[in-house]
Amino acid sequence: MISPVLVRRLDPPIPGWTVIVLELELSDDEFNLVRDVLSNINPEMLLFTRRLKEIQITFGDEQDGDPPVTNRYVLQSHASHFHTINKSPHSNLKKYFVWKQKVDGMPAHEKRENIKTSEIILAFPYNDSGPIIESQKLFAFLPLHKTSLPV
Repeated sequence: MISPVLVRRLDPPIPGWTVIVLELELSDDEFNLVRDVLSNINPEMLLFTRRLKEIQITFGDEQDGDPPVTNRYVLQSHASHFHTINKSPHSNLKKYFVWKQKVDGMPAHEKRENIKTSEIILAFPYNDSGPIIESQKLFAFLPLHKTSLPV
């Protein structure tokens, strides 16, 4: 398990941002595995988060002679149901129609104490020609456990 630890940064933080820095001591093989996993993150997950609207992942350390490589994913809402995700540095823009449905009267369960409502979110990719009909990813986000990170 990874528990967040507040660190002092030399550069000033960006207003409104939460920055999480993972400084890991890894072998080359372990580092390559972590880099591969984080490089292949699904930006579509931003469609299903409440507050997270941007992810920026930077690899490399100029002190070690590695030029930094940054992947940035930004979720933008254009209307209540229309959203785009922009992937930089390639400026790959994806469009989605998003439908949210609140569900009341959830049955009691020991893992969901005092939870009476839930929300189902569906997101459908489209382009200027209409819906994109192809195999899509399925995302399921459930609360796993409480953390020490204050919200």
